[in-house]
This record gives sequence, C-alpha cells and structure tokens, in this order.
Amino acid sequence: METLRVHTPVIFTTRVSSKDLTLDTDDNGGTATIPKDTRFIIHPTMVHLDERNFDRAEEFLPERWVRWENGGWVDRDFEKERKLAAGAASDRATAATSASTTPTPPPPSPLSDKYTKENAHADTISAANPQSFFAFSDGARNCIGRRLAIMEMTIFVAVLFRDMCVDLAEEGYELVKERRFVILAPNTLPIAFWKRDD
Repeated sequence: METLRVHTPVIFTTRVSSKDLTLDTDDNGGTATIPKDTRFIIHPTMVHLDERNFDRAEEFLPERWVRWENGGWVDRDFEKERKLAAGAASDRATAATSASTTPTPPPPSPLSDKYTKENAHADTISAANPQSFFAFSDGARNCIGRRLAIMEMTIFVAVLFRDMCVDLAEEGYELVKERRFVILAPNTLPIAFWKRDD
C-alpha cells in the first residue's frame, strides 16, 4: 500500500459531479462550489503527498499501514487509533486539571529485536486514513481489479521475501520515473537477489 501511495501508477482520474458540491477550501471556513455536471480531475499523488492526509507524507513508511505486535504483522486501524488518541488527549487534559496522581503508563509492547528498529516509525506516525488513499480511485467507479491487485501483490511479496533478500545492486542508485498517463518503470533497475540464511 505504501508503494502505491508514494508511487501512484495512474497520474489522474476524472469525474463528473452529479449534484452541486460545496467543498471546504481551508481551515478558515473558506468554501468553493462545484456546479452539477462539472468535469473535474482528481490527482491521487497530490492527495497522497499532502501532509494534511498523511504524517510525513514525502517519506516511505510502510508502518503507517501495519505494525509488529505479538510476533506478527497486523493491520493498523485508523478509526480505532484516532479514538484512542482522542481519549488519551482527554485523559491528559483531565489529569492536568485534577489533583489525582498520574497513572502508571503501560509497559512497552514486546517487539522482537529483529523488528524493533525497522518498526520504530509506527509509534511516531498516525495510522494511514484509508479514505485518503486513491491509488485505485474510490466510490462506485473505483478500479474493478482492486482486490485482485492487492491480493496478487501481497502473495508475491510474501513468497519472494520468505526465501529471498533484495537490495539495489548499485549503491546510490536514484530511481527516475517517467510520467505519461501512467508512471512507467525505468528501462533498467539494478537489483540483487540472494537466498536467505535463516
């Protein structure tokens, strides 16, 4: 999911408004009205790389979608984490105004040493909001192959990394994407594969 967020393959999609729409344009109450039957363009990359939608949006951080818990990777739940954060903020405000003692914080989660460093970002960024993810578009006219594509990518990555390690073969290689209607991969990508020892 993070790869599709940062490197969204489709540059834009178009829609036609089925009714008059009023959109918030800023935090100061500004609005814009889009009349019915207006054709407009949605640029997923602009949504994906907007700090209002994703913390540290320019960075590639898969931990915004999953976290390591109890010996395995689990999906992060945006709504649940948002409610917990709101509850924690409310609890901090209540504790600051009351004379009660501060409760003891829970012990840190037992992360495997192998994944502690790699998963360190999970506690510093909020979970990804799935409503801000447009790699497959959204709504009634979203990509018909979305579920199949995600399933294929998940199986491919799981099988590949179960047995193999992957890295760039050239140190300092910088990926240059060619943008047309879709983002094209470079002609060559120097990748090295080797079999896992463990």
